[in-house]
Amino acid sequence: MLWILLFFASKSTAQFADGSGTEEDPFQVETLEQLQTIGDPDHLDKHFIQIADIDAAETAEWNEGKGFKPIGSFMWAIPLDQNESVEIKTKEIGTELLDEFIPFSGSYNGNGFDISDLMIDLSEGDFVEVGIGMFGAAEEGARFTNINLVNVLILGQKVVGGLLGHGYKSLIEYSRVSGDIFGTVYVGGLVGYNTGGQVFSSSTSCSVSGDDYVGGLIGVSDRSGQIRSSYTSGDVSGRNMIGGLTGGMYPGEMHRSYATGDVSGTDYIGGLIGENIRAEIQESYSTSQVTGRNQVGGLIGTNGSAPSKNNAGYIHDSYVSGQVSGNNNVGGMIGVNWDNGVITSSHSSSSVTGTENTGGFAGLNEGMAEKSYWDIETSAQSNGAGEGNSDGLKGL
Repeated sequence: MLWILLFFASKSTAQFADGSGTEEDPFQVETLEQLQTIGDPDHLDKHFIQIADIDAAETAEWNEGKGFKPIGSFMWAIPLDQNESVEIKTKEIGTELLDEFIPFSGSYNGNGFDISDLMIDLSEGDFVEVGIGMFGAAEEGARFTNINLVNVLILGQKVVGGLLGHGYKSLIEYSRVSGDIFGTVYVGGLVGYNTGGQVFSSSTSCSVSGDDYVGGLIGVSDRSGQIRSSYTSGDVSGRNMIGGLTGGMYPGEMHRSYATGDVSGTDYIGGLIGENIRAEIQESYSTSQVTGRNQVGGLIGTNGSAPSKNNAGYIHDSYVSGQVSGNNNVGGMIGVNWDNGVITSSHSSSSVTGTENTGGFAGLNEGMAEKSYWDIETSAQSNGAGEGNSDGLKGL
């Protein structure tokens, strides 16, 4: 029996530079082939450390042009002819069995080395694969540390991210992504959909494009997801729920994070967050140029959700200084602050232009604002709120 165990151990080790796959002795990754091998089912609960820069340019020719195969998968795929919206549920997305659900549950330490020119193109096919990124899906306990993805090209449809498609209670820290990310729904420069996970001290400089729920860092963060000390500098574009950092927060926390790239879309557009429901935003800012149609804000498109008192949104000690333009419900700080929205000690020095319900601070304010102000001169707006109350808002 001993020789059998030694045989399989040596075979697994031979697939990597060194190591045994434990936390104390992680597998060492130094080539592109070894990186792809992590996706083998036997390796998805193991631990890895990168020991050299990896040039992934040849992935553009892999798998008949589909490129690198995401590490870790969902159970489900969605037929292309299925047009109805699909609710994100852990381990249960879509209607057709794709493969056995095997997400990544180990750890990957990029060790400060680069992975450059990685390409994935899963934008076409008989089924929409859900969960696209270098890692497709990650389970509770998965950890990603000090990873540098440089000049990636990721094309998918639902749940698309540069590093990770969908993360469930996973941790990402000290990681960076640059390049171009394209999808339809739940699209982010770093993570497509973050369910209860933590993103700390990470950044993107990606161009991120999609239809709905699109963010420079994360498409959607929910179920008490946390974002801290992270930022984005790339441009973000889409249709609805578009944000410089996240398309939506439902619920969670964001602390000391910011966005600087241009943000454009149609409805629920924010320099930092498109829609904020039951999340707390603290000491964060945006200098983005924000362009949309309805519910457009320099920081957040909409804060809180009418009429439910349980869906409050909170903004504290935050600011904006970009340019904001739209049609209806347009504000330097926030497009709409619903009656359960709370904003304290925040300010806007954004320029603001709109046609209806346009204010230097908020387009429509039905909630609470305290110790907050807007710059009358730079905004070219004499009213703090275009519609609703301006209590607690001061023009300077």
